[in-house]
Amino acid sequence: MAIATQYPRDMRVDATCDRESCRYLFSFQPKSNTFDRASLQLILPLGTHNTEDAERFVTSATGLIANNGWRLVKPSNLPLGLVYPWLKKIVPFMTREGMQGQILLGETNNQGIVTILIYPGNKVNFFLPEARIILDRLEFKADKLPL
Repeated sequence: MAIATQYPRDMRVDATCDRESCRYLFSFQPKSNTFDRASLQLILPLGTHNTEDAERFVTSATGLIANNGWRLVKPSNLPLGLVYPWLKKIVPFMTREGMQGQILLGETNNQGIVTILIYPGNKVNFFLPEARIILDRLEFKADKLPL
């Protein structure tokens, strides 16, 4: 594991690594409500060394946005207040299903970072505090990076 963090009790985490990346998916325990599809996913793409590499991983013709059918949207006036030493850029998007999202791009220890927040648009004020529990306590293990 290249990261350490804490997460809310009503969430679970799945970690996987393959030849493209290491992914940490934080999702809510199913409760048959709108948060069943909300999640925070942290991706450490292999071979990315900085924010620009991470952005290409997301926005290229074969990147996450194209592969998932998401569409970029104008930045909102919504004050997310996300400030972290590794965070360099925020890219807002919408899913096909009408969920909203933010892609947080950055870098640490010569490793590009992609963090995806997906939530029901009208529930950002409920989702963001849960996401902040994870993000505020996020530590990157320098001895494991870059991948």
